[in-house]
Amino acid sequence: MPVVELLPVGNGAFSAWTPFPAGTPHWQSIFDPVGSDDDATFLHSSDDTQRAETMRFESAPDLPRVHPVSWLGLKARLRRTVPGELTVSFASRLYSAGVLLQGPTVLLGAGATAWTTYDPAVLVAWRFPLDPASGAPWTYPAALLAELGIVDLTFDDGAGGVHDLRWTLARKSMNVNYWGVPAVRGPAHGGPRR
Repeated sequence: MPVVELLPVGNGAFSAWTPFPAGTPHWQSIFDPVGSDDDATFLHSSDDTQRAETMRFESAPDLPRVHPVSWLGLKARLRRTVPGELTVSFASRLYSAGVLLQGPTVLLGAGATAWTTYDPAVLVAWRFPLDPASGAPWTYPAALLAELGIVDLTFDDGAGGVHDLRWTLARKSMNVNYWGVPAVRGPAHGGPRR
């Protein structure tokens, strides 16, 4: 089942991170259509108020809407910039029809200052197999409308321990099941004539 990756096209319901360079629209800070530009443009969070950010993503008009979607996930690159004892933590978030769902917490230790890609095609824990708005498997239209993003879960320790979490590159990954639809049967396909 192929994974389709869609680019961000606009800010979502949550926009609490800070863009770099300043004044850049949030979604453009993580819009890297060819590959990641890492520290050239990014969003960053540096306080302990559980800042969240979600994005709207492009549609996929070339895909037949009858095919079921096995899961959604956010592909992103993140890193911490301040090494130290403070543990930096974050989680992916999904927002669908007014319902928010949070993925598992990711911990970045003292030395985790290199950019790391989190890809749901590889990391099963970063997948959302059900639409939280319905509790059922994704429909194609709902999957296209869903927002994805990141929440910074870090709590500064109050003793001078501070953090700076950076996020660059964002893709909505959709696992599309092309074989999940019954074949059309008819005279041209060896089926009964009517």
